[in-house]
Parts: sequence; C-alpha cells; structure tokens
Amino acid sequence: MSGISYLLTVYNKAPYLEGVVAGLAAQRGDFAREFIFVDDGSTDGSPELVEKLTAGWGNVTLIRQANRGPSAALNAAAAAARLPYLKSVDADDILVPDSSLWLLEALQTHKAVLAYGDGGSYELGQPVVMPELPAPPVSRVIADAMTMLIRNSFVSPSYMMVPADLYRQVGGCKEHIIPQDYSLQRKLAPLGPVAYVPGPIALMPKVAPGRLSDAPARTLHDINLLLLETLRERPDLTPDHRRLAARRATGRALKFRRRFPNDAPLAGSWLRWLRARLPLPADDARLIADGLKDFGVPSQLDGFHPYPRCLETGQAA
Repeated sequence: MSGISYLLTVYNKAPYLEGVVAGLAAQRGDFAREFIFVDDGSTDGSPELVEKLTAGWGNVTLIRQANRGPSAALNAAAAAARLPYLKSVDADDILVPDSSLWLLEALQTHKAVLAYGDGGSYELGQPVVMPELPAPPVSRVIADAMTMLIRNSFVSPSYMMVPADLYRQVGGCKEHIIPQDYSLQRKLAPLGPVAYVPGPIALMPKVAPGRLSDAPARTLHDINLLLLETLRERPDLTPDHRRLAARRATGRALKFRRRFPNDAPLAGSWLRWLRARLPLPADDARLIADGLKDFGVPSQLDGFHPYPRCLETGQAA
C-alpha cells in the first residue's frame, strides 16, 4: 500500500495555517495519509491553531519542541512518520491538489530517491488561485543531479517528496545546517535517480517575514559550509565537481561581501574567487573554508551551532 506522511515544520506561522491546512485537506489520490506537525517553539499560538484547524481528522500528530531550527524539526517529524513516503511542507506553503499524486507517481515510476517539481505564489489575505494544467505533467529523470545540487538546491522542502526508508538511511537533514532541503538533497542524490515533475507542487506566499531569505548571511554561510562538508565527505567526487563547488562557493562569498561589507578583507575574497577559476591545482576545500569568514557570522567550524531565532536579527546572526 502506498501512503504519504506529510511533515509540517511550524515556527510562528499562525497567519498562514488556515490556507496550509486547507491545502492538505484538498489533496487528491487513493493513498493512505497522515499529517505530522512539529511546532518549533512558536510564540504566536500556532500549535493551538493547528489543533483547532485539524480537529476531528484522526490522522494528525502534533509534536511540540523547544526552538531547534527547521532541520531538527523536519527530522523530528520524519522520526514519527509511519508511512512509506515523506512529503515535507513549509507551514506557509499551500499544496496544489494533485501534487502529491504527481510526486508519488514519479518516485514509483523511476524508482527515484527524490522527486520534485515547480512552484507558484499567492498573496496572504487574497483568494488562492490554483494553477491549471491541460494534462498531468510527465516526469523525467535528471541526468546530472549532483552538478545541479552543487550549483544550487533543487527546490524548497514543499516542492519535494522522498521515500521514508532512504530518509532514515542517510540520517535525515544535517541539523547544524539551517536550510533543511540542501543537506537532505545532497545526501540522497548519489543513491539513485532524481525525478523532476514539470508542474506546480506548492504555492509560496509572496511576502512572508521570517523566511531564510531574510537572513542572507546565516543562510549563505550554511550553503557554503555544506559544500565544504560535501567535499570532505565525498572523496569520490570528480575533479570537475570539486572545482565547480569551489567556484560556486567563492563566487557566492564575494558577491555577499560586495553587497554587505564587513570586517573581512575584501582582497582575500577576490583572491579566493580568482584562485578557484585558474586552471591550476588548488585545495578546493580550503578555498571554501577560508571564505566562510566572508559572511561575518559565527561559524560551525569554530564550534558554533545556529540558534534558529538568530534569523530574526537580520543578516548577521
């Protein structure tokens, strides 16, 4: 039997929850389902609202935990899941009614380790208009998923679905990395095919204070840190992949330094950027590690572990 566990990580999302829960209720398909909400220390009444909106459903689990961040919250939800597929959902995103079926079929058709699709947007307080397709989208396998991942994450958590057994096999998300989708996707991609569904999976709010994009320093630092850890943990990566990682990381750091000046020497950022692009041997991991200081935030390399509410303080946690 196919079944989907919907994993919702909640941190102060009360204004969005009515639409999010309506999207869950509208999911079409003949499959078992359960809904696991992990409230990550909300202070706005979000967990009470979840209980009210899902009253009488009978297949809802609400877990409350101290504020630990989105990666830890998603891992907690996955640990409580009982069905064979995991559908992550940010608690301000609204799922398209057929999106679960599309992702489920893509995973099963291609025996994929991960399936993902596209997205859209909505405005809070306005009627939600669901996109319409002339026919169901036809999924396909991504030819070089690792190159795509080194360049950037595939998608947000709300756009993807994964097999539960593989999530647990790789140990879930890295909890010291704030963007939970990045670390999970990089763990899964080497294990098998990644399937893409060319259709809208979820709608994001056009404006949502508190998203990771509101804290670029912490978020971009962690993206580069994950690239560094990937190079250190995956000695089988090709030289092209390793150099691509160094180019992407040094370019990201330099762009940030130019946009948000801090105490780190700008000349060092330029030199690392140039070194990653010269056709000469280089320690790609070292170039990334040295550039973490460009973001002006405490680094996990120094024993720092991010406290998720640092996102509320702006770019420099």
